[in-house]
Amino acid sequence: MSVVRVRRYTSVEEALVAKSKLEAYGIPAWFPEEHAARCKWVYLQGASGCHIEVPTSYAEDARFLLEPDENFEIKDFDAYKVSKSYKIAIWLALIGSLGYLGFLPLLDHLYYWWKKR
Repeated sequence: MSVVRVRRYTSVEEALVAKSKLEAYGIPAWFPEEHAARCKWVYLQGASGCHIEVPTSYAEDARFLLEPDENFEIKDFDAYKVSKSYKIAIWLALIGSLGYLGFLPLLDHLYYWWKKR
């Protein structure tokens, strides 16, 4: 059985996701550098990168599944606004649970939240 390289990645995470996607669709896939990437991923960044191999009979289907989608849009977190009533409910829950959570962890959380703003 001969294998074909269907896609090359510069990131180990992207290659692992691609391999998982192909296996979910029933296409046998190999990531030859997987163990080396998990141990010394820095070496792969300067080398040829990571690539996914599939049997030749599955190559066309694998390329179709792994091609990037131009219509995919990453939404910004600020697009999801929390209504005022939810904020009030969260604050009431925090204040009501002071006896269970303790006062110091709450102050610590508020300090890092304020520092992040």
